[in-house]
Amino acid sequence: MRNLVYHEAVLIGVWLETLTYGLYVPLFFTCLFIVFARRRTRRVNWALLCPTFALFVLCTIHVSLGISRLLDGFIRSSNPAKYYLDLARWKNIFSDALYVTINFIGDSVVIYRCYVIWGSKKRVIIFPALCLLGSFATAIYAVVGFNEIPPGDSAFVSRISAFYRSTFTLSFVVNFTCTALIAYRITRTARSAGPQPDGVDVDPRPYYSTLAAIVESAAIYTVSMAIYIGLYFSQLNAQYTLYLVNTQIIGIVPTLILVRIGLTQTRSSDWDTRSWTWPYYESGMFIPEIQTHSEGMVVTHGADSSGSIKTSRPGSSQELRMAKLGES
Repeated sequence: MRNLVYHEAVLIGVWLETLTYGLYVPLFFTCLFIVFARRRTRRVNWALLCPTFALFVLCTIHVSLGISRLLDGFIRSSNPAKYYLDLARWKNIFSDALYVTINFIGDSVVIYRCYVIWGSKKRVIIFPALCLLGSFATAIYAVVGFNEIPPGDSAFVSRISAFYRSTFTLSFVVNFTCTALIAYRITRTARSAGPQPDGVDVDPRPYYSTLAAIVESAAIYTVSMAIYIGLYFSQLNAQYTLYLVNTQIIGIVPTLILVRIGLTQTRSSDWDTRSWTWPYYESGMFIPEIQTHSEGMVVTHGADSSGSIKTSRPGSSQELRMAKLGES
């Protein structure tokens, strides 16, 4: 398989990024519908919604800039190869700066999600946070370094290559580590479900549904980033194609998680009864509420920020304190 010429990789990349953005737009508005549809009964979690807005706006600017560069290189320029090999052009630098910002926000959301699900334990996110800062610092240095690349030179042989390798590797570590921690936390919560001290049997299946929604959605970017790192380290121009697509995937993943969990349909303990539930937005948790039927009453189970299962009955509220997750 031959190595793509750089301007060919750009052309394919912009085309694929535009298609990916076409998937992102309806997903984003679906997310807004889910968040605001029950606004009268649920307090909106702006800590999650604001980054979602920011990612969508930045991803929109990025894909627009890519189309603008495509017109400049293939229509307004007589030599596309020469145009795209001038990496010091302001549109190229601005495009990379947008990617760095998008990646920083996306990784920050992953860390925040891990922080909340682990009951706001700061020690859990120390390592991912350090990786995030390292990734952001090396990315800024790499973007600034584009100004010093002479026309016709490749980013692979320049001094910024090592810093970009560090950026992508650290970003991958952040996503992989936080996803693994989240999976472990929710799994432990699910195992604490079942028969409760008050005699109510909590179905663990909705917790596993939540786990699947988070892990499967996060795996999209994690796998894509792993492939991209392999292409970049191999110095193949195809890396730029995936680089552009990843920009949209970074915005899609957290939005997709909110949509999947917001639309999770859970089954009550009564086999003939189904109920739609919404995520636990008030505390920022991604674990849904579970409704069961006991003694003719609807009993609601949720998870608070400490990892406990909380049970509420009509006219009363009772917390069932389970062993905290992460402890033996």
